[in-house]
Amino acid sequence: MRKRKLAQTYSREFMRRARRNPFSKSFGWKQFLSLMERKEPTILRAYISLCLSESGTLHKSEILVSLKNARLPANEHNAVAMMQCLNVATEESGSYGHFRNLCFC
Repeated sequence: MRKRKLAQTYSREFMRRARRNPFSKSFGWKQFLSLMERKEPTILRAYISLCLSESGTLHKSEILVSLKNARLPANEHNAVAMMQCLNVATEESGSYGHFRNLCFC
């Protein structure tokens, strides 16, 4: 989580939800998988709610439209930043897999 520079509050909440025992400092694969299975439907709904291209992928122009629809600052800088967070170049498109990986972190 540090490698992805996630907020400490997010990291704590993730650990709290994933651990079986609140005093444990780690969690196993089963706990991780269970948490991810609970989050998957929400992430898929969020991805579908974005303005996607006909191919079902996310382009910078669709990000701008989605930001405007959500009444968030819709500018070139924010769209490029989101594409970078999705781990794709600004000219390429982001797939559901990219979006899901970003959300699962």
